[in-house]
Amino acid sequence: MKLNKYIIALIFVILLSRFIFEFSTPEFSNGKSYFYIKQIESIKDTGKVSQTEAQNINLLTLSPLFSYLLVPFSIFGNGGIKIFISLLIVFAAIVLFYFSKLFCKDEKICFISTLLFSFSPVLFKITLNKISLIPIILFLMLGIIYFSLNLKFKNNITYFIILSFILALISPMSILIAFALIIYLLLMLSESMKLERLKGEAIIFCIFAIIFSNLLIYKNVLFSSGLQGLTQNTPLDPLNIEFASLSIINLILSVGVLILIFGIIGLIASIYSKPPEYVLINLAFIISTIILLISRTINPYIGLLILIAPLTLFSAKGLELLYEYYKKTKLIRFKRGFYIFIILLFLISNVYLSLDAGNQTIKNSITSEEINTLQWLKDNLPKSALILTSPEESHLITYFIERKTVWDDYTLSRIEIEEKTKDIQTIYTTNSETKALNLIKKYEINYIYFSNLTKEKYLVKEIEYANDKTCFERIRNGNPEIIKIQC
Repeated sequence: MKLNKYIIALIFVILLSRFIFEFSTPEFSNGKSYFYIKQIESIKDTGKVSQTEAQNINLLTLSPLFSYLLVPFSIFGNGGIKIFISLLIVFAAIVLFYFSKLFCKDEKICFISTLLFSFSPVLFKITLNKISLIPIILFLMLGIIYFSLNLKFKNNITYFIILSFILALISPMSILIAFALIIYLLLMLSESMKLERLKGEAIIFCIFAIIFSNLLIYKNVLFSSGLQGLTQNTPLDPLNIEFASLSIINLILSVGVLILIFGIIGLIASIYSKPPEYVLINLAFIISTIILLISRTINPYIGLLILIAPLTLFSAKGLELLYEYYKKTKLIRFKRGFYIFIILLFLISNVYLSLDAGNQTIKNSITSEEINTLQWLKDNLPKSALILTSPEESHLITYFIERKTVWDDYTLSRIEIEEKTKDIQTIYTTNSETKALNLIKKYEINYIYFSNLTKEKYLVKEIEYANDKTCFERIRNGNPEIIKIQC
């Protein structure tokens, strides 16, 4: 792949936009990042992931491979890990850029469509300043799709199979690949398209290899909770809870208006006549993702991001069609006017919302005041203490304080998950001391962790029943506030 000016521009723009936010704080913006930090530290010390952590949160759906990949970058501290995650986004964008050239011959339009993906508000929201599997899942999936189109070459078959195995080892989300490939084969049959023998064998082998790998690695969680447990799509997931409250307008804005409009236009235009293979494979991923989203099998935010990738490719086709129409008008005398107009729309619809999402994400990063409080808690709380936190902050307690929390985002029982979600919210929001104490006794809670993030999440300023000094003692004020249970 020749490194042209558009690739250089993509690398510069993506890294600059992310680094401005990520290096404004030395810490991360979600508690789960510190789960990975703890795993990295354990690998450095013992060569293995933390067994204590595994027992606490049931590491049935998390492969340690990703933690091992992070270890070399952790030599440079949190900054090294942030760079690695951002580079994965860059690699995914580069694959999209070259892939989009199949849909559109104009490199400027391919560049713009790739920017639409890179500055999708939902991408900023769930990957910025966070240690997350999503960037590497996106990169591997796009690589698998890209190499699947040229399986007549042996090298591509090797890359196709290797990437599929790596994805299966890193995340059970690889099951989506198998599902999409099955739909791809069905679409090929429906269009009476000839499938080369070598390509067919490679795809079928990949499908069975992914299914077998998932059954082997994740068999316990699969048999106990099905695909929803395997893909961690539970109502307890903070992103899932937030997603449920989004309006249709906010949902569209999260994806990106331009990607949605031009992606749909490009999709319709691409399948109107006899579609080529590269259209069918992307259509297969769209269909499979929509089916899994409707059946609530995968996390909705992850599903949206997977949808955005093929829609980005179709948006290149949609933008090309718009440009073809533009050339037929008198405005063609201002050739650059088209690109300027699209860039302006991009700045308004994507960049502004992405920067806003970035600001909000950094605002939620752990502060030095919180770290000082966490260190104080580690030194002063009994080892057996059980602490109530919001879902997003549970791993902070595990990492910084080394104490147990009520929350467990890998609990396998769906009934228990729904009950726990409701109970935690009730303890933070109820005005009834009796109701709160009943739930506190139910979970044997010793301390309540009440931070600004919790206040924003549950829309409460104060836990009013904690003013009863007979049963509650505020042992630490500020952010976070720590409340000790005394009865």
